[in-house]
Amino acid sequence: MYKTRMPSLRSSSVVRISQHYTPGPKASVGLASILRAGWVEASPRRGIRRDTCPGDDVLYCLSGRGQVETAGKTYSVKAGQLIWIDGSQPHGHLSDDEDPWSVMWFRLACSDATGFRSRAMGEGQLRIEVSQASDLIGWFQHLFDIMASREIDTDLHLHSAVARFLQLISSENAPTGGSSLPPSLLRLTEAIRAAPHLPWSEQ
Repeated sequence: MYKTRMPSLRSSSVVRISQHYTPGPKASVGLASILRAGWVEASPRRGIRRDTCPGDDVLYCLSGRGQVETAGKTYSVKAGQLIWIDGSQPHGHLSDDEDPWSVMWFRLACSDATGFRSRAMGEGQLRIEVSQASDLIGWFQHLFDIMASREIDTDLHLHSAVARFLQLISSENAPTGGSSLPPSLLRLTEAIRAAPHLPWSEQ
């Protein structure tokens, strides 16, 4: 979201977080990166329209509603939904006039955005329901911390964050028949696998 394209949004909406990162030449070798990220509480009917942009934008709607145009289609987006915007084609988004959205978003840059999109969302899917909202919001908060830190190895941390994002979103699309465990037990199993060093017990 470029400042030059969004003067009206900034004057009437609340931009809670707006960060950017410019990868160095070494970061472009085999690494996925995140160029921009933020959190916007939009005022009614505020948005943008572009022909193309460098990278794909991913929006997660925290509350409210909005519309997204991408890949030649228009999608209604509501709270709890995530949408992936193809930056290589004309696209845009607009907050609802009665219930404007609050969105966390980031811009992904990688050598194969289509492959990443299909891997995370499923073939041909651009919008999904997110059932594990707290995990995704926590991921965004971690992303904002990475981008604010400006450490020398920020590129590596961002690449790792992209991988974690793909894991989170692809798990939303996992076949329901892939496990016979109840959802609560499956989540517990995933938590134990993610942190085997913790003192887990049967209690």
